[in-house]
Amino acid sequence: MNRLISTILLFLTSANCLTMLAQGTETLHHWKAGETVSAAEVDQFGQTRCFEAVEIPDHIWEQMQGKTYKPNADIGRKDLRYLRLLHWDYDERIHLGEMICNAAIANELVDIFRQFYQAHYPIQRMVLPDNYGADDELQMRANNSSCFCYRPISGTKKLSKHALGLAVDLNTLYNPYVGMRNGKPFLEPSTAKAYTDRSKTFKYKIDQNDLAYRLFTSYGYTWGGSWQTRKDYQHFEKELSQATKPVILGDERFDFYLPLIKEKKVALFSNHTAMIRGRHLVDHLVERGINITAIFSPEHGFRGKADAGARVEDEVDAQTGVPILSLYGQNRQKNLGPEAMQTFDVLLVDIQDVGLRFYTYYVTMCHLIDACSASNKEVVVLDRPNPNGHYVDGPILDMKLRSGVGHLPIPVVHGLTLGELAQMAIGEKWLNEGNDCKLTVIPCLNYTHQTHYALPVAPSPNLPNMQAVYLYPSLCPFEGTVVSLGRGTDKPFQLYGHPLMKGKYTFSFTPRSVSGATRPPLLDQQCYGVDLSTLPYEKIWEEKINLSYVIDAYQCLKAQGKAEGFFTSFFDKLLGQTYVREMIIEGRSETEIRARWKQDVDQFKAKRKKYLLY
Repeated sequence: MNRLISTILLFLTSANCLTMLAQGTETLHHWKAGETVSAAEVDQFGQTRCFEAVEIPDHIWEQMQGKTYKPNADIGRKDLRYLRLLHWDYDERIHLGEMICNAAIANELVDIFRQFYQAHYPIQRMVLPDNYGADDELQMRANNSSCFCYRPISGTKKLSKHALGLAVDLNTLYNPYVGMRNGKPFLEPSTAKAYTDRSKTFKYKIDQNDLAYRLFTSYGYTWGGSWQTRKDYQHFEKELSQATKPVILGDERFDFYLPLIKEKKVALFSNHTAMIRGRHLVDHLVERGINITAIFSPEHGFRGKADAGARVEDEVDAQTGVPILSLYGQNRQKNLGPEAMQTFDVLLVDIQDVGLRFYTYYVTMCHLIDACSASNKEVVVLDRPNPNGHYVDGPILDMKLRSGVGHLPIPVVHGLTLGELAQMAIGEKWLNEGNDCKLTVIPCLNYTHQTHYALPVAPSPNLPNMQAVYLYPSLCPFEGTVVSLGRGTDKPFQLYGHPLMKGKYTFSFTPRSVSGATRPPLLDQQCYGVDLSTLPYEKIWEEKINLSYVIDAYQCLKAQGKAEGFFTSFFDKLLGQTYVREMIIEGRSETEIRARWKQDVDQFKAKRKKYLLY
């Protein structure tokens, strides 16, 4: 009887938990800023959907009228974006947040706040100033963080950077504005006197050692705490001249490619990254009457959730009924064969790559170009920025080591967009059948190879943020060793460690079975090593491929007599040459190893010039 009662209570409790979880997910769906949600609710809803920049919804725009927005000739609705963001408070609770900002900085702010969330950086409140009647004093007393408000600088007639959506105020009560006005001390908010002594330690405090300072300044913002004549410790701003026009992706330029596919049968090589203003490209095309007959999906699948290397099976898209043909599963060869090619006239490529030779999306694109050329099909690449496109580095692939993680004779970091890479692969006759392929590239606008483009959608499960994307060239080689690079943690490609590195390091992490990494290396084993999750972007960019991490781990295990078996055969495939592994084993320095590939990189950069679009 007692067991029966216990079972009933357990059932009721479980049902109640599921109901509460569903209600929490519903809260996320409707997004009422200021609400508290759980980590489980965020995971169920999808963390990617919790960090996005969209056009301002009608109900938000109406709320802003006469408060943060007033009719003016300086900025309009189309120049602004509404951000949905998550943030932790000092008590480790998750809140729904919102912000209005200039469209030119929307994606980078999404990335900055995503990194705040990943680091559990405390932000107490993040709702629109309209909730306080656009009264700056009131919202600062409430320690609210915000961006846009069309108003002058306090005490002047000059427009504030907030009026253009180019300034962010963070944790405003604890980081006040301190200065002189009419010869008298001035404090805003007036209740913040206890936080004017910056030598003291208190919660939410921003200084030059703080993550907020490091992140914002890495994106080119200036901090009000560095001003000479006054101090605005909450304030980060950017000049419009530095905030370049928003990058317009190839898939957004409908007028340029719809005439190429109209009244044709269209196949799409894509995944979850092909989002335009919050909706997938497939939905936009169907809405415009385009006949989509097939979708080709890459590693991680069309929805981008499968583990690295896991087989992805064919399926049908639930929303459109279009067949999804996997190019990373047991049907790969069949789906590249003549029968599949006859289902369409033209192939659209729209997928976010990260610019690494061992990132597999470009390999799949090359196989598709070959198949399309053999069947006389056209290919249209809707180009996207390369987030690692500002440099070229690493060994050129020895084609004897050609594999699924290395298809073309290019450096590890090639610095090309997919459109440029497709042009070069065809022009240099690197492909089997695709050298005569009819290729059209729809380029991005407002993008150059010096643009630090923040990805609005994580390209794959284990590259959840820009920190991981930027560290990927340096940490992915650990895939060919016995060392963990953080798969199975909340910081994949931002950590490295091994159980036997305990003697050297105190930082530790334990890989677990999680979505996107169900069987990570060193599962359930406590690893000791290095946390790179807060390394400044500029440092990562300056170092380019940093082999010192692999060298450090090798030397650490070698000192314990565990060097044998450190490298697997996969290491040579990732680096594309055998000499990197050989020189590490010989004890050669990173500088010596890098010198080995310098001439090859210089020659590649000269060869690629005629294929550059940006």
